Amino acid sequence: MSLVRNIVSDVGSHKHPHFLTLGLVFTIWTVSSGFAAIIDGLDIVYRVRESRSVWKTRPIALGLTLLVGSLLLVAVGLMVEGTYFAIWFAGKFDLNPAILFAWRYLRWGIAIVFAVLAVEILYHFGPNAKQRFRDSLTGAIVAVMTAIGLSYLLGVTFDTSIILTGLMDSSEPPSAYTCGFTFRVLPSWSVEKSTFCLAN
Repeated sequence: MSLVRNIVSDVGSHKHPHFLTLGLVFTIWTVSSGFAAIIDGLDIVYRVRESRSVWKTRPIALGLTLLVGSLLLVAVGLMVEGTYFAIWFAGKFDLNPAILFAWRYLRWGIAIVFAVLAVEILYHFGPNAKQRFRDSLTGAIVAVMTAIGLSYLLGVTFDTSIILTGLMDSSEPPSAYTCGFTFRVLPSWSVEKSTFCLAN
C-alpha cells in the first residue's frame, strides 16, 4: 500500500493539477461506457427492449459509475486499510481494545453489505424494467458471495504457490492483494455469472 500512497501523493502534489482533473473526467467517462455496456447486458438478461434514449441511459450509466464505484471503493478500502484506520481511530480517541478486536470482523461485514448494495443498485437501476428493489437481492447476494469465495480460493492458491517456492514464510498472514482482486472483478464478473439468478 505504500506504493499506492506514494503515487497518489506524487500526483496530488504535481505542479499542474488540471492534468489530474482532466484525467479524472476522462476516467469517469470511460468507466461509464463500461456501465452502459452492463446496462445493455442487463436488458438482455431481463428480456426487455431498451426504449430509453441515449440522453437517458448515459446519465444513468454515469450515476451508476459514481455510486457503485464509490460503494466498491469504500468496501475495498475497509478490507485493505480497515485495520490501520481502526488503530489510528482507537489511538486518537483512546478506545477500548475490545472495540479494535470487534472491528477486525465487523469491517468484513460492512464491506460485504456495501458490495451487495452496489450490485443491487446496478441490478435495480440498470435494466429498462420496472421492479421492486428486493426482487434481485438474492442474485446480488449470490454474486458477491461467489466472487468472494472464488477470490479466497485464488488467494489460497497464490499464497500456497508462493510458500512452496520459498518466497514467503508460512507463518505470515495471507497477502492483501487477494482482497483487492475480489472487488476489482466484481462488477463485470457478477453481472455475467449471476444472470441465472436474475433470469429465474
